Amino acid sequence: MSAPIRLRVATLNVWGLAEGLSRHLGARMEAIGRALPTLELDVLALQESWTEEGRAVLVAGARDAGLEHVWHRPEAFGGSGLVLCSRQPLQKVRFVRFLLNGHPERIDHADYFGGKGAVIATLDTAAGAVDVLNTHLVARYRGGPRDGYHGHRAGQLVQIASALQASARPVVALGDFNLTEASVEHEILVGLTGLRDVAIELERRQDTIEAPHPYRSLDHRERIDYALVRDGESLGIEPRSVDRIFDAGLDFGGEPGAYSDHAGLLGELELRSRDEPEPRDRTDARVEFERARALAHDALRFGEERGRSRSLGLIGTAITAGAGATALAWKTRSTRRQLLRALAGGGAALLGAGGLGAAGLAVEARGRVPAAYAELRAQLDALEAPRPTDGGAQRSVDGAPHRR
Repeated sequence: MSAPIRLRVATLNVWGLAEGLSRHLGARMEAIGRALPTLELDVLALQESWTEEGRAVLVAGARDAGLEHVWHRPEAFGGSGLVLCSRQPLQKVRFVRFLLNGHPERIDHADYFGGKGAVIATLDTAAGAVDVLNTHLVARYRGGPRDGYHGHRAGQLVQIASALQASARPVVALGDFNLTEASVEHEILVGLTGLRDVAIELERRQDTIEAPHPYRSLDHRERIDYALVRDGESLGIEPRSVDRIFDAGLDFGGEPGAYSDHAGLLGELELRSRDEPEPRDRTDARVEFERARALAHDALRFGEERGRSRSLGLIGTAITAGAGATALAWKTRSTRRQLLRALAGGGAALLGAGGLGAAGLAVEARGRVPAAYAELRAQLDALEAPRPTDGGAQRSVDGAPHRR
């Protein structure tokens, strides 16, 4: 058995929305970039890096830290907001765009327009090849176990599980999963993928949403950013530490601030090759997998039923808005001056766009979304239980199974 290889990984949602949608954007990106060389990282996963200027600062900081190899999608809209940086070359890079990604008419939520998904890349380490995943799931906009996007997040987890299914390499999964440990979605995540939650395994749970916070008005704390791992067939991966980072308060011209509205995570992992795979009891893994599959099916049914209800509501909205736009447009035809005045005020244009937009959204909701749910159910049914080397029930450091 060869000597273990250490791998230092980090994840951070940088809240990199444009100025006006976030605060202290340029100063925060510069602060993050300056801090990266101090972390001695091998892998860095960033989320919500939406602006070209902010991303350039972060990438420069990553390269100063020795993370020469960088992947991101260049689009501002639909680009995913993900950045993956590595000391080793990123090979076999694939991006999985989520089939369900929020509601397009909810412009205030914006997830639909971000093109969220998961990027997976293979790294050739001194111990062997490792797959690294970076992702950002659709946000929760209200509390409760089943918010309006519960079905969407479950579908995104199904796609992640499907993308990782065939890999015989160890997996490191990082990102903003927008779910809590107590949620059904966490059970779906670990049950379908065989991934182990590093914070649970090391009994080192730390909230990544903190209160009080200069960028958050709600007084609550929760853990929604994760580092997870899975063994490979011939290469094991063991967590050694996990710590919260980028959680210090900052001062920007006399105004209180922080690196982001999230804290980040820094994990140290140990890769150890094995002459022979270590067999593990598959019973727990299969039981958890089948329960997770049932929970995922239930979540998809919930999402689809809510989608049908939304579709009917959108049709009514489209008819109302379209009728209003048509009436206003007809009225403003009476004189050229009245028409120009209405257009200058934006009334007819906005109503017309609203009517046409709502109609288009209703068509999309009735057509694309059911097809997406059908594809997700097919992917879920095609999944197989984790292999014996993937481990069984999530275990804490004392060896006792972790049960939610």
